[in-house]
Amino acid sequence: MAQERRYCDDRTIHRTGEVNVELDGDGKVVSVWFRCSLVRFTQSVVDDARAAEMRKAYESHPPAPLTAVVFTDAPPVDHIFTVREREREEC
Repeated sequence: MAQERRYCDDRTIHRTGEVNVELDGDGKVVSVWFRCSLVRFTQSVVDDARAAEMRKAYESHPPAPLTAVVFTDAPPVDHIFTVREREREEC
């Protein structure tokens, strides 16, 4: 069984309440952090309608701050899936 680790306010000096997303010069996500810990992510390119919908969602209902994340230690991933690769595997 995988082991879980809770990463929260009582274990870090960083209390940002949000994730940090780092982009390269082309605007592609290279890393996502919650405080000092890397977070797994997937990246999808969306059309203009979806982008507008998500911007409006954030303006209308700002998300609550994050106070903790529970990490489940799992075996390393052998490669990063693209969205299309993941869809093929789920079929």
